[in-house]
Amino acid sequence: MTNDIDRLLIELKDRNPKVRRAAAEALGKLADERALLPLVEALNDQNQTVRSAAARALGQIGDERSINPLMEALRDGTVRVRTAAANALARLGSLPVEPLINVLKDSGHYGYEAEAVVLALGQLWDERAVGPLLATLKDLKDSGHYGYEAEAVVLALGQLRDERAVGPLLATLKDGDGRLRRAAVDALVKIGRLAVPQLLEALGSRNSHLRERTARILGRLGDARAVDALVKATSDQNRNVRRASVKALGRFKDPPLQPIIDALSDSDGRVRILAIEMLGKIGNMDEIEQLSAIFNSDLSKIRKAVVQALKRIGDRRAVTLFMDALKDEDATVRRAAVEALDALDWRPSDAAQDALYAVARGDVHRAI
Repeated sequence: MTNDIDRLLIELKDRNPKVRRAAAEALGKLADERALLPLVEALNDQNQTVRSAAARALGQIGDERSINPLMEALRDGTVRVRTAAANALARLGSLPVEPLINVLKDSGHYGYEAEAVVLALGQLWDERAVGPLLATLKDLKDSGHYGYEAEAVVLALGQLRDERAVGPLLATLKDGDGRLRRAAVDALVKIGRLAVPQLLEALGSRNSHLRERTARILGRLGDARAVDALVKATSDQNRNVRRASVKALGRFKDPPLQPIIDALSDSDGRVRILAIEMLGKIGNMDEIEQLSAIFNSDLSKIRKAVVQALKRIGDRRAVTLFMDALKDEDATVRRAAVEALDALDWRPSDAAQDALYAVARGDVHRAI
């Protein structure tokens, strides 16, 4: 072991950056404190791959003496090194929390250093970070900054899984920046069950955009407490909310079928298609008649969706409908019918069926 350490410490100063990087990586795996100071020095290496490898190695060694050097590395000019330093600090447990919070306050909440600090705080899972992160998010939004710093804060709050973040994250769902909204959705999903009570309140908001995004989150969470509220939302006056609610219900393990069946007659075609897709996904054999009843729609997308849903259910009682779909005026519906029949391993029973099937497949020679 001693000989290995000595050799690697020599290689850490080799002229070749690839050799220096490999030495730093190996020293990290050995996790020997004798490598601490040489690795700290390597944080100033001219090569960024060596600096990032040194930061990772210090995280593996886990010595609190590396906190300050790693904090300095958060100011590095390359994202690779900053990320490696943040990840290394996260491996040191609760020790870096207060220093990181202080740096976040001193940074003014802006810039690459602030983003790296936020990344580290999100991984530490320490409740002391929640308040400063919420303050940072408010400051960034109040000043109109919706960039990478705000996104990093939102994602960090999701990682911390603290109920105090739910309200501010719900408010973020109403913001105009799409990337920040998507980050807020992911954060609320990570917070999980703790967020459900406030999500249910948000589903009754006057803001239709918030209702829609809340329904999507509740669908991803799959919490039984949300079922009644989502059922009610399938009748929302806003079509986007109805779409999100139908899709959300379809993601539950044992969803109530009647609201999804009722959505088959919705005034919005997209809601009807989603209801069809959800019934196909659920795979309830009792819904074949319900799906067959709307096959005569004027919209080819709905007819195609019905065929695909029945294909997914996989019941041979749908063969008659598939045969009718082979004669559809829309080529995509005919092709869907061919695929559905193939999935059932269906074979034509006479020459007429064989010709119809061949035409739908585009097999002109066989049809002749």
